[in-house]
Amino acid sequence: MTELIRNWVLGLTAAAFIASLAMTLTPKGKIRAVVGLATGLMTIVALIAPVMDFDYAAYARHMAASDFVLESKIGEVEYAQERLTSLIIIQRSQAYILDKAESLGLSDLTVVVETMLDENRIPYPYEIWLTGPYTAEVQEILEHFLVGTFGIPTERQHWSLAE
Repeated sequence: MTELIRNWVLGLTAAAFIASLAMTLTPKGKIRAVVGLATGLMTIVALIAPVMDFDYAAYARHMAASDFVLESKIGEVEYAQERLTSLIIIQRSQAYILDKAESLGLSDLTVVVETMLDENRIPYPYEIWLTGPYTAEVQEILEHFLVGTFGIPTERQHWSLAE
């Protein structure tokens, strides 16, 4: 593209130089008017030549390819944004659940949260795995907490004892 512009500027400059030289060397009178008309037309042709020689089909192909690349980059950015949002939700959910567990006297709980995308492609906590030395009473309290706070039903809560 820059070479095309460079060639256009050089051609226009050459046309203007030739027109100026011709006008300087031409004596006054009708001949000068004819030379002025001819050099003016030559300069106009040099000015609009790139438009006449422009390959519109190649430009359309280039723009379509650029659109495709742009759309794929947008898709990559959207995926990265979803993944980052998902990681933030996972970390905050884990921290919130661990704080609740600690308030119940359970300090050795391991929490793994899995997210899912809703219809608007926004991640939310979907499933959870909890491992630790918990009692049935603490499990019941945390199960209700997870249902009420995160909307994770007991079917998607996976508990395992670890000592």
